[in-house]
Amino acid sequence: MIKNAALLAGFVFFLGACSEQEKPQYNLADSTLRFFEGGDQLTYTVLQTATNNESLSEYSLKLESSDLFDANNNTLDTFKEIHTGSGNFNPPFISRYFSQNEEGDWIIQAINSEGNVLWLLDENNEPAGQTYYLNNLANTPESYSFDKNLFICDNTNCENSGNITFSYDLVGTENISTPYADFEAYEFDISLTINITANSISSTSRLYVLDGREWIYPPLGVVKHDYDVLDEAQSYNLIGHLSQTNISISSELKN
Repeated sequence: MIKNAALLAGFVFFLGACSEQEKPQYNLADSTLRFFEGGDQLTYTVLQTATNNESLSEYSLKLESSDLFDANNNTLDTFKEIHTGSGNFNPPFISRYFSQNEEGDWIIQAINSEGNVLWLLDENNEPAGQTYYLNNLANTPESYSFDKNLFICDNTNCENSGNITFSYDLVGTENISTPYADFEAYEFDISLTINITANSISSTSRLYVLDGREWIYPPLGVVKHDYDVLDEAQSYNLIGHLSQTNISISSELKN
């Protein structure tokens, strides 16, 4: 994905210089996905390359508690992803709304694109969330996918506004070194496509494609990613390593 070897070498050197002290090592053991809380935040040091643009910056992913209301006055208690960047970095992400079931599985319920909430609904316009992360990744199928329609709603009805497809292949586990800590993480090949089409409620159209790889340590989530992103004719490559978190990891999970 990155063809400039010298640039990548500089990136690795930068990460290595972030901390001279010995970093903690976290192992998978039987760890499972944590229960999320509003205010949870992970910060990533990211190398972004795009046409005529290369930058080393940071972005933070923060979870905000958010109630969702659809045209049928269904209410869902969800978390919304908020991306904020520093330096020259503009995160080309679409925010997702998700809930968690009693087992801790992450259920994507809707997305937010340019201020529009687009729901995953069933044929009765009822929320029809889709599992995105499973609670215990050790029991995750080696391959998984879904293809769901998206709907935008006003005060009276909901209209089809495109679709969302997601798939992953579990590659295995790998030891990942980040500025924050070293992790034994699950490695996934992932693909996400969001195709938003205009209708009588919204004139917005958008094609968003993300392909790449994620390394997930369950008690935190994604600790490293390598994405190719196409968003509204702009293409990016993002390599990000977890560099800071306000989420504590219990001591029993340490090596």
